[in-house]
Amino acid sequence: MAVDINFINLDDNNAVLGPEIDLGIENSVLLDLQFDITEPENHIGFIYRNDAKIGEFGKTSARGKYLEWYAGTGVPIYVKNGDIIKAVLQIDLLSGNSCPMPSFDVGETGPGPHTFTGFTEEDCKGFFGEVDGTELITMSDLTSQLGVTQGTAQNLTTPWLKFYLDGRILFVAKKNIRHSISYNHLRDLNLVDGSKVITIGDLQYRVGLLSGIDAGYTGAVVSGYNQPYTMHSEWTHLMYNVSAEVSNSTFHKQGQIGDNWVNYPQDDTTNGLNITAGNGRHSWSRELNPANTSQVIGRGNASVAYVSPYASSDVNSIRGWRPMLELIQD
Repeated sequence: MAVDINFINLDDNNAVLGPEIDLGIENSVLLDLQFDITEPENHIGFIYRNDAKIGEFGKTSARGKYLEWYAGTGVPIYVKNGDIIKAVLQIDLLSGNSCPMPSFDVGETGPGPHTFTGFTEEDCKGFFGEVDGTELITMSDLTSQLGVTQGTAQNLTTPWLKFYLDGRILFVAKKNIRHSISYNHLRDLNLVDGSKVITIGDLQYRVGLLSGIDAGYTGAVVSGYNQPYTMHSEWTHLMYNVSAEVSNSTFHKQGQIGDNWVNYPQDDTTNGLNITAGNGRHSWSRELNPANTSQVIGRGNASVAYVSPYASSDVNSIRGWRPMLELIQD
């Protein structure tokens, strides 16, 4: 599988001058490509997937001499001088994770539905639907069994969202079930990285948190929306595809792979995800900030697309615990 990156020459009125420069880029999780643009004309970058344009991308320095391009920012770039411009492209690709939609027998995927509400073949992920706590485990019983005591309980009747991602079956709390809780408390109970295994009925599950940034990322994490180092996180893979857009376009999702499977509001209404409103709306993620290990990555707050690092000891009322259970399969 390959993705074509097309640079289209434009005049001052944004009319296409042509020709297009097509670069076939082999599939990679994250690809850094350096090259020189020698044409003096304006340039705007587009990224295509399967012949469909999925975004414009680009970001320029104050002088316009050095360009850092990121997929999906929606910022057009115009260069109006004859200098050679060196561009660094950081392209978020599909990483070879495409797969046909699997089928399962009753009970093979654990509690809840075993057929998909929606599936995205090009990213090997899908959504089965909601699972009531009485079918899996109630939020009160989970909290008690795991020994979580810090913070304040909330949304104890919220259901589980049942996902498929790269062969794994994941159950994620629809809303955060506790606020004013620190990452440190969850870490001390081994409830972050899946190392804690519990038995529910006849099945076993790993307890953890959704990843909020890409595996292997080593740079700094700064507050912002649709940051390029979040595009391969579990949060982006799954929560983007169940979240309806917020009204403010500044906070909209970018880089989502596949259509929405369902459109839950991001607010804290009855059917909402407790991402943009309510206590605990900023969900702790699995990772530390690589540039400052006293900080932990959080997702949500103004929108599902938001990422920000906070002190691991922070117990502000917007810090929330959204547990994830991964079914251990035979």
